[in-house]
Amino acid sequence: MKLLVLFMASSSLIYANAKFTDLQFIPSQGVFLGETSLNSTTTTAEVGSIDIDREDFGISQEVSYGLQEGLILSAQITRSTEKFTVKSSSAKGVTDSEGFENPKFGVLKRFWWEKDNGFNLDLGASFSPDLFDAEDGNTDKDGTVASGSSDLSFFASFGRKQAEFQWALEAMVDFVGEAKEEDLDNGKESTTDAKQDLYIQASVQRDVATNFSIFGGVELGFIGELEVKNTDDSKTTVDTYTTQSLFAGAKFVAQKNLFFEFQYALTLPADYEAKNGSDVSKYEDLSASGFNLAVNYLF
Repeated sequence: MKLLVLFMASSSLIYANAKFTDLQFIPSQGVFLGETSLNSTTTTAEVGSIDIDREDFGISQEVSYGLQEGLILSAQITRSTEKFTVKSSSAKGVTDSEGFENPKFGVLKRFWWEKDNGFNLDLGASFSPDLFDAEDGNTDKDGTVASGSSDLSFFASFGRKQAEFQWALEAMVDFVGEAKEEDLDNGKESTTDAKQDLYIQASVQRDVATNFSIFGGVELGFIGELEVKNTDDSKTTVDTYTTQSLFAGAKFVAQKNLFFEFQYALTLPADYEAKNGSDVSKYEDLSASGFNLAVNYLF
């Protein structure tokens, strides 16, 4: 089973001091916002004398649309590859996976506007239907990157802009549905029970020039307990654990309705345990790092 681990001024601005690069920017009614991004992440962990390494690379396309003033619909699709390496002092195994991740459809509603209330308050939800088969590959057969589950998320975002400085707080609850994954070694299926995760994020941003901004923040993740029924009918239970991540980046406005964004993120080391009967596997120094390069545009 895979390692259980682990985001210019516009002519149609909503209010006078809003900018396309703002942390809580949303498109006006009848306007599309597109984001095309490349991301690369490396995740590592140790299980006793075994080293685990996962390298992910993905290409994403997201489109948002202002259905009404303050009511946004969005859709996202991602194609990615994964290289999963398990290495000990005597052996090394590499598994490759590729394909489409489940699409994500979202809705966001702005309930408070800064111009009226002094703050922005957004509430929203997203849904990822289970459309693609989840397959756990081996050294001879490539697997897929699909999760094998349908996921539902709810979030709230609260923030304010003051001259060149702005901040935002966001909380998200992610309900991960039951997941089924086929083991290509034997054709049998494993089942992972549904679970819930909670993420809390704080972000700040400063405009250092007319067309250049820098941003950063922290995120806490509270990962829920899950239980896996393995292909041999045994059960593995993964304890709850907490993640702590830092991120920073920059935005550069190239044209009135076009800007580029670079972000680097680091997840600090965390530990958790996976129990299978009387056997306990201790995952230590679980950490991740990666970057995201995106182009954002209005049309």
